[in-house]
This record gives sequence, C-alpha cells and structure tokens, in this order.
Amino acid sequence: NEKELYFVTNQSGSPIEFSAVFRVTNASPYWWDPVTGVIRDLPDFKNDEGKTSIPFKLDTDQSGFVVFNKGVLKTDGSRRENFKAADHLLTLTAPWEVNFVNSPLPGGPEKPVVFNQLISWSDHPDERIKGFSGSAVYKTSFYLENTYPNENILLNTGRINGMAKIKVNGQETGTVWTAPWQLDVSKAIKKGSNIIEVEVVNTWTNRLLKDSKLNAKERLS
Repeated sequence: NEKELYFVTNQSGSPIEFSAVFRVTNASPYWWDPVTGVIRDLPDFKNDEGKTSIPFKLDTDQSGFVVFNKGVLKTDGSRRENFKAADHLLTLTAPWEVNFVNSPLPGGPEKPVVFNQLISWSDHPDERIKGFSGSAVYKTSFYLENTYPNENILLNTGRINGMAKIKVNGQETGTVWTAPWQLDVSKAIKKGSNIIEVEVVNTWTNRLLKDSKLNAKERLS
C-alpha cells in the first residue's frame, strides 16, 4: 500500500499536548518510534473533510514518525489514548556502588566507589574520578511490591551526558542515549528484590582536561 510519512518533534523544552492535522484521509495512522524501533497504532484520530486530526502528548525532546497506510482505514471504537500517561512506581535512590572500568586505559579508582548522590564526575572531589574518561558501572537494588503483567514498566534515567547500557537482574534491556531517556524493562523486572546495573560511558573531555595539567610523560592522551 502507498504510505505517507510525517516527522513530529517536540522542541519546546518541556512536555506538551497538542493536536496535529494532516492532509490525509481514508487511512489509519501509526506511530514509529525511531529510538526503540517500536511501531504501534494511534487509535485516537478523526477523519473529516479530507483531513486527519490526531492528539499528541510528547515528552521533552521526544520525536517520532506518523505513518499513514493509504486506503487502509480501521477503528476499534475503544477510545484508547495515543500516548497514555505513566504512573510513578518508585524512585531509585542512593547509595550506588560504582565500578570504574580501567581498560583499555587506566586512570579511575581501582576499587568500587560508593556514590551517596548522583553527581557529574567532573564535580567529584576525587581527582581520579574527575579526570576519568571511559565507562563505569553503577549498581543498586530496589524492591517492587507487585508485578504488572499487562503493563509496560519504563525506567527513566533522566538526561545522561553520554550513553548508558542497562541491565536488570543480569538481563540486558537496552541502551539509553537520547530523549525521552527511558527504556522498557518489563521483561526483566520481577516482584520482590531487583538489581539494576547502569554502565555509563562519557566522552574524552575529562581525560583531556586532566592531561593538560600533567607533564608529557604522565599523559594518557
């Protein structure tokens, strides 16, 4: 079938709700998430006078593609929302055990470090951490009172200055690198005690700044 594709993006700096009108009719819209690759229908839409109106709820900096399969029009009459609001389950709190990966280049602490609050490495009082470039694994545990078999459980990391690979209970759940800074961990999470590991990778900036204060023989960059 012939398709029409539109790119929709929120660049307002905050979450927004709006309705968009597309010059398409006799077609069902779908939402293609370029971050996760998930394709799903947009059940809440109206066809009228050769146009299609769709309500949106987008998080800060969130974007995606609206795709119309022309000539394919289906409605389920369920009045489901296109972007269902998430319910807050819990907040992951400190302390975090942080293991700095000193390979292929050294420079970070050799033993795990406890972070009682999440701060930028550049602001840490330990010079080894402040000047570290590479990856580090943050580890903590949390307790979940119930399971939600018919719902998606999302982990929101907040903005990361780099990228992060997430494991829950030893199972890889994906990588976070851009808005909306969240990941579906439904398949790995369980009722009771859970362990989460977040491997964060930063840029070479910290190491370059540290090396600029050292003599040539001591530099790693």
